[in-house]
Amino acid sequence: MTTGPRRPAHASRRHRAEVARDLKPVYTAVNEDEARLRLAEFDEKGGRRYPSIAGTRERAWSGFLPFLGLPDAIRQVVHTTNAIESLNARYRRAAQTCGHFPNEQAAL
Repeated sequence: MTTGPRRPAHASRRHRAEVARDLKPVYTAVNEDEARLRLAEFDEKGGRRYPSIAGTRERAWSGFLPFLGLPDAIRQVVHTTNAIESLNARYRRAAQTCGHFPNEQAAL
């Protein structure tokens, strides 16, 4: 499970920004009780259209709990790190698809 407020892959492209905005209160909650409340609110609003999103979040809840215990400054670093890791993975996939590069500059 992703810990940051990225655009959910379970939503159609047209609704991803809206779904991400609706899920943000879950990630910015100060404790587990508030996060569960915000997830329930999301489920009421968007759960009918995308029931798999709330289900996925519920199944991965135990992995999400440590994130709630982090201070806000650390949460921002975690979000940034996830974004950087995602970008690096895309670069690796692109480089593997292209095959062999004669030098590092050619790959860049």
